[in-house]
Amino acid sequence: MVKDRLAQRLMATFVGEVEGHVRSLEQSLLALEKGPEPAEREALFAALLRSTHTLKGAARSVGQETIETASHRLEEVLSASREGRVAIDSAFFGVMLPIVDALSETAQALKSGAEDGGPSLAERIQALPRLMSGEQPVQPAPRSCTRRRKRPRSICCTKPALACAGKCAWPDSSGPSRR
Repeated sequence: MVKDRLAQRLMATFVGEVEGHVRSLEQSLLALEKGPEPAEREALFAALLRSTHTLKGAARSVGQETIETASHRLEEVLSASREGRVAIDSAFFGVMLPIVDALSETAQALKSGAEDGGPSLAERIQALPRLMSGEQPVQPAPRSCTRRRKRPRSICCTKPALACAGKCAWPDSSGPSRR
């Protein structure tokens, strides 16, 4: 009984930590997407690597292998990008941002009592080796309109990408991203 409560508290702490690191990853990736000056770029990579490394260790401590593996793979791609071995382009962000979303979805699933977050995260990290090799990554179809990246989540379009067709409240008329 005591062991079960301890495991629940540990998992709750872990989920809170995942949520914090997801916010940090998302903010840093969005800032990196703007093409910052070299000093800020280096600071962003340091923050990204710190978050992924910490998340990897935390996931290992609670036995969340999918999050641990995803964090490890993210760390590899971020290190390669920092060193100039992986291009920081639309393909990079088209892979990395959905993985961060999948980490968030996994945390929410764990918060509601699931043992793991389902297949989304595992599916999304499969694009990382292709990104590392310079091939065009193939991602599963987005579950919702990915245009929300330009606005806070509180006012984002949450319609399925195909149903959105640019009819959400976004000021531009480019329609949803087809990453």
